[in-house]
Amino acid sequence: MKGFELMKEREVDWDEVFSIVKNQKILPLVHQTLRDSNLSDVPEEFVNRIRKEFHRNGLLIQMQKNALSHVWKAFSSTSIPVMFFKGPVLGGMAYGSPFWRKPGDIDILIQPSDYTEARQILVGAGYEVNKPPYVERKLRLRGSEMVFSRNGFEVDLHWSL
Repeated sequence: MKGFELMKEREVDWDEVFSIVKNQKILPLVHQTLRDSNLSDVPEEFVNRIRKEFHRNGLLIQMQKNALSHVWKAFSSTSIPVMFFKGPVLGGMAYGSPFWRKPGDIDILIQPSDYTEARQILVGAGYEVNKPPYVERKLRLRGSEMVFSRNGFEVDLHWSL
């Protein structure tokens, strides 16, 4: 691997490499490469940090999937058409597994006319709007999404893209 041969020529700041891996959101790819390759020049401490962070992200993604399932169940008994996108859905569709994408919020797209009912469903499922009512009203008129949260997870309710 040429990249690793070049790194031999100078001292590698593995903390910086780890930071780049996280910031560029390539942790799953680096984890798989380290797992599947025999790279003896990579310090075991770095490999362990990558492995630990990968497993931590895996737990967060599993929790996110559970939250998505909770929201799906709340909407499934209604007549509101919803589309889940990004998040674990994108990870599963684009990469073959939701674990290949960094966990974030849950994004739902609805018809603008369904906002009030969708809001009631999310509130009924234990989610809260993080904005005062007057800000929510302004965002409804000028924005395209509202953020709801529950137990540290956020649902972005979109009525426009």
